Amino acid sequence: MAQINEVIESVGEQVRQLRIAADMSQVDLSERANLGIATVRRLEKGHDVSLSTLVAVLRVLNRLEWFDGLDPIGTGPTPMELLRLRKGLPARPQRVSRKELKARNERHIPQEPLGEREEQSRELR
Repeated sequence: MAQINEVIESVGEQVRQLRIAADMSQVDLSERANLGIATVRRLEKGHDVSLSTLVAVLRVLNRLEWFDGLDPIGTGPTPMELLRLRKGLPARPQRVSRKELKARNERHIPQEPLGEREEQSRELR
């Protein structure tokens, strides 16, 4: 298994090669990514940089798909969606417009029975 610094150096070298293939100077890349030139140099030399720096550079180089392999869920349902489906609920809660909410209130849709505390609270009012 590769050491962390070896992986960072490899990423830096790949970024350098992509920049050169795109016919960009380090100055061009730094300006387009809204980063300092020293930050781009550090990245290319294999020094530790922030994740946001790497994302900014890869966006400019049109390589954001590098992160696709990190997505544990992919395009399938999220854990919350799976849980809701198991309970027989819709995968995603349905939004209700203010207009519909007002209409429901006007029709006096019955609410669930109050718990004991809520009843006592109402009685005290």
